[in-house]
Amino acid sequence: MANDQPADDQPPGGALTRPPRVAFIDDDEDLLAGLRRALWGLGLGWEMLFFSAPREALAALIETPVDVVVVDIRMPDLNGVSVAAELARQVPETACIVLSGSTDFDLAVSSINVGRIFRYLLKPCPTSTLVSAVSAALSSPAGRVPATGHQVFAKAAIDLLNCGVIVLGQRGEVLFTNQRAGALLARRDGVLVDNTGVCRASSLEDTQVLHVAIRTARDLNTSDAMTIETMSHGLLRVVVRPCEEEADSDRPSVCLYLFAQDAPSAVEPHLLRGLFGLTSSESKLAAALANGLSLEVAAQKEGWTQNSARTYLKTVFSKLGVSRQADLVRIILRNAGG
Repeated sequence: MANDQPADDQPPGGALTRPPRVAFIDDDEDLLAGLRRALWGLGLGWEMLFFSAPREALAALIETPVDVVVVDIRMPDLNGVSVAAELARQVPETACIVLSGSTDFDLAVSSINVGRIFRYLLKPCPTSTLVSAVSAALSSPAGRVPATGHQVFAKAAIDLLNCGVIVLGQRGEVLFTNQRAGALLARRDGVLVDNTGVCRASSLEDTQVLHVAIRTARDLNTSDAMTIETMSHGLLRVVVRPCEEEADSDRPSVCLYLFAQDAPSAVEPHLLRGLFGLTSSESKLAAALANGLSLEVAAQKEGWTQNSARTYLKTVFSKLGVSRQADLVRIILRNAGG
């Protein structure tokens, strides 16, 4: 942690007669160092703190609150959504801005149940964009972060997915959809929302199967998949999985990923992580193979050696119980393909 200016005892909130306090949390120390140099050179007049350990940061910011926290979403031990949730509970006057990589859709979905996320910024984030976001948070009335801030956070991420995403609450009610899912629901062909707000399939039989999968994902923390036949757009593949890192255990939510046959989607690595328990590298390799790349091209694309790629492949084979690449691809496409 580094503190660039002396602090005083005035708490956040109300008119600031002291320098604004802004904290940055990221496990990448090189990134933090570069950010500190860039911001310090701008002469913003902020009191800035930098943390590379999220748990240490959380404890410090609860004990001595700041006005704005900028936190990376993917960190070991404690992710940014969990940090934001705990700050919202214990120091609600602190506004949170989340920085995320472009593949953090599972955590973005879980953020729907986390209040007080002021803004979602995608990495790499220009310094000017970051400064504008922090300035906007500082100028907002204390304790009154826009109610839709966390929804903007999630929507900004999952609208980038090339598949439909529906987030369901405890009763199967629809809490959130991205644009693709909204278009599919509007067709009322395959999946739909009934007059109580609950997500259903077009047929009673498919609805029963879907709801069993939803309950299983919610209660047993496991993933499932099914295929629904539609009248207008072929087969609809539905992957059902629990939202990662649920922030509020009293409001469990489940994610549906929808792949319509008339809008084929590339297999996304983050889906394979949840479905098959793969690591990040293993899921990237498996997705690349399912999307038609050779092992050599996938290794080159990711910057791996051929030996590393073969090692990842052997581990993926073991986890999925197969011994041939063709069988691997078949299982992936059956469970997560378009």
